[in-house]
Amino acid sequence: MRWSSAASPAGRTQFLEADWDGEEPDLALTEISLSITRNRFNLRSQILCTFSMHAVARRLQRAQDGSDAALLHDMNLAASIDHSTLSDGGFKVVTDEEGGGWRGRVVRMSSNNGEPLPVLAIRTWMPS
Repeated sequence: MRWSSAASPAGRTQFLEADWDGEEPDLALTEISLSITRNRFNLRSQILCTFSMHAVARRLQRAQDGSDAALLHDMNLAASIDHSTLSDGGFKVVTDEEGGGWRGRVVRMSSNNGEPLPVLAIRTWMPS
């Protein structure tokens, strides 16, 4: 049996870069999967992307479609990026035809086995 789900727990992201020094309240899109085979199970969770509350508010304020469905669609776009292609530094995830989108930075977070994993930490949403 295999089960997979996504969750959005609230937390705080700490930014250590010179221009982002401090913590911000955020939402984290987390993939949770459970695999059960006979008498063994494997529970795995991985943070896919964090969204500062500032970013969510800006998205709702500035985007053409401010509906909950459109917000969740745009959050999913960012969370769906292939993590193996990420490198350190800033990024932009375009979410609309005019070029608006999420802006943030790749941060390293600890995995279950202690290895750092790249995660998109979204700081704001800007129109084109």
